[in-house]
Amino acid sequence: RVHGDLRSALHRPRKKIHISNMSLIIEDFEVKEDQVKKAKDAFKSFDKKGQDLISTNDLGPAFRALNLSVNADKIKEWSDLVDEEATGKIDAKGFLILFGKKLKSDEEERELREAFRCLDTGRRGEIDVQDIRWLLKSLGDDLTDEDIEEMIRETDTDGSGFVDFDEFYKLMQSE
Repeated sequence: RVHGDLRSALHRPRKKIHISNMSLIIEDFEVKEDQVKKAKDAFKSFDKKGQDLISTNDLGPAFRALNLSVNADKIKEWSDLVDEEATGKIDAKGFLILFGKKLKSDEEERELREAFRCLDTGRRGEIDVQDIRWLLKSLGDDLTDEDIEEMIRETDTDGSGFVDFDEFYKLMQSE
């Protein structure tokens, strides 16, 4: 049975980034004050010259110091996002933005895993495409039946009639 808040868990509005002294808000996601403090402390531990800058090469180790796992491709993508001039350095504000994006991404993945578990009624680690079809229709987007069938074909590439979590995640993250 699908939880009532499935739609909201899967369909969040996008908002701008706002940083205050106490908290961090990224696209409607709030990073708590204690988390911001831990991120600032981690940043400072890699700011060896005290210039409020760390090397983009230190992003991976800084995230690991916060017990967060980020793959190398994502780190490169995020480095380019906050280091637009390719200086190889990121300031504290840029680091906090990336930290907030990581926490938000992790939360979205947790929510999608919960939604997947709700739809995986057989507890086989896969969802019938009929349930995916129902989900896509119920989200209320302006999707035609053709759009939905195309999305299902792109998602269920082997034509098995079932979608695993990785396929479901890609589907729900697509725009």
